[in-house]
Amino acid sequence: MHKLTPQFAFFKGMPIAARIRWILAITAIGFALQLLVSPVVGWFAVFAAALMATMEGKSNEPSITARGDWQTVTVEEVDRARKLLASTSRVRSEGSTAGVGCLTAFLSLLIGLVLFVAVDTANVTGLLLPVLRGGPVSLPFVLDALTFAIVIWLSGRPAAWEPPDLRTKLDQIGMILAIRKDNPQLEFLPSLQLATTKNGNVPVDVKLLVKIKDADPNFMGIQVQVSFNQVQGRSLPYTYCVLLARPEFELTKRTQMIEQPPRGGFPVGFLGLFADDNAKRESHFARFHGSLIELKREGEVDIAVVRQDTSEPEGYTTSPNQALEVFSDAYILAKQMLETAP
Repeated sequence: MHKLTPQFAFFKGMPIAARIRWILAITAIGFALQLLVSPVVGWFAVFAAALMATMEGKSNEPSITARGDWQTVTVEEVDRARKLLASTSRVRSEGSTAGVGCLTAFLSLLIGLVLFVAVDTANVTGLLLPVLRGGPVSLPFVLDALTFAIVIWLSGRPAAWEPPDLRTKLDQIGMILAIRKDNPQLEFLPSLQLATTKNGNVPVDVKLLVKIKDADPNFMGIQVQVSFNQVQGRSLPYTYCVLLARPEFELTKRTQMIEQPPRGGFPVGFLGLFADDNAKRESHFARFHGSLIELKREGEVDIAVVRQDTSEPEGYTTSPNQALEVFSDAYILAKQMLETAP
């Protein structure tokens, strides 16, 4: 993911700060010529200033040739990725001079219309005369406003690309990373999946592994992942945690603290009525605090999935605060399992 900077159509090597000064200066000269010489002569200068603000449509979307492996990175590298995504958002919204230009054009047009109604309604002759020699006061404002508005409207825009859903995943995992200073007994190991492009590697996904220091070596840690649920056409983040352990840890024999479902499942709805199929299905999952627990083996690893109830509409997504609550349940469960003999 590479930082995107605006590309201008003219004088491409000019720094943005200098460009803005030149645009303001040429616009001021053009307006002065409209007052003193002719609205048309001054308009050419204003038009030149508008052209200096013209941008080319550019995108920093890379051509991804392959999705690479997961690489463990530092928390600082994750923070840098978040800041870079924030900068692409600013580029997307500001377009450097476009916002200033549009505001200037709108105010100029508004002033021109007010002056036309207040001063020039009875004077529609002498349109080409300068203002100080009896020309219409409103004409320069209207001409300049339309010039800037049309040129900026037709101008290109910087299209800031970012990997789909990565910003949301970083926000969810970032809430958990924020507690690391208050929990010295935990080791936070974020990982980024890097895609290969011709300009280098680009982060496209993120996950987190949290290890408990001095824990049983057969307990591998708590993995935090963010998936997405499609709900009514929207893509909603759903953060869950997975406790990982080798078979020697005997994870399934350390589950006394987990509340197992009764025969027929936990009560849902009103006497089992008015509950959707998903709620009925989840009523058969084990519980710990406010989270659902799924115990299973994948390959040579025993896992306990800790996740939020999805039986309610709002349950299909987790906010950053809810992601932290799920992790808190997973951490407490892990500690109690470590303290329990198999």
